[in-house]
Amino acid sequence: MRWLALFIALFGSATQSISAQHNSDVSTTTCTFEDGKQLGVRYTPESSKPESSKKEEMHTNELWPSSSSPMYLFTPTDLTIAGSAIPEGAYSMYVIPEKEKWTLIVDKNVSPGSLYDRKQDLLRTPMQLGQLSEPQRNIDVAFSHIAPRQCNLRIYYGKTGAWVEFKEK
Repeated sequence: MRWLALFIALFGSATQSISAQHNSDVSTTTCTFEDGKQLGVRYTPESSKPESSKKEEMHTNELWPSSSSPMYLFTPTDLTIAGSAIPEGAYSMYVIPEKEKWTLIVDKNVSPGSLYDRKQDLLRTPMQLGQLSEPQRNIDVAFSHIAPRQCNLRIYYGKTGAWVEFKEK
């Protein structure tokens, strides 16, 4: 009976470890509005992708993340970004970083494996930019709960911080 208990304990911890490794390939950030509805973004960091052997990078004037692996936005409530409406649902998101501005793209196409198609864009909006005191080694995507009905999506890379306001209707 002791052997059975030991086997179950070892097998259980090995299964949890495999599950944790699998889940670590996907990063998630969420923000909860005052009414309890939760806005979420999920993405796969470049460093977690099988074909990637180097650290995650953004390149000026290029779509990030890559066309085949967008960030995914999940919203159970209607939103606005810079006055543009986003109905509840799931969307792909991309960023185009440039020297003086960054653009956030919210796209209607959420089909796995499909490439980015500008015709599917729901909106494009400039992001606000700021300088970080210390450079960020990896790309960091996070929400910040600013007000009862406002969450800011923040993306940090190098010495740049970019953000955009998501407001609940």
